[in-house]
Amino acid sequence: TRTAKSREELLAASRREREERQRKRRQIKAAIVFQSRWRARLDLRRARAQQRREWDALIARLKRTGDRAQLLSVASLSALLRGLEFFFSAARDSARLRAIVSLLQASTRSAETNFHANAPPDLWLL
Repeated sequence: TRTAKSREELLAASRREREERQRKRRQIKAAIVFQSRWRARLDLRRARAQQRREWDALIARLKRTGDRAQLLSVASLSALLRGLEFFFSAARDSARLRAIVSLLQASTRSAETNFHANAPPDLWLL
């Protein structure tokens, strides 16, 4: 009958509208997720760039002071290592990595020299 057909058409139209609204909601949600991840990526890129600048400034300041003990101190080396760990990229930071490795080697040699200079003779062989 005509009423049954109109009812079927109405239900079909309602179902299509509901499906369209659901599709739009999914699309909006996907766009929000995409934008959120993009902003997070940009924020991380900016934070890493800022950390690189601070890392370079710390190295420059420590070298400028000429205080070898401060440059090779555990606190300075720890701060440099933490920063490098956060922003490290093999393509961009190989020179920074070489610099920190050089400082660590110098620190180790300095610690060994200090240990042997202050240690009793029976510990010199360690």
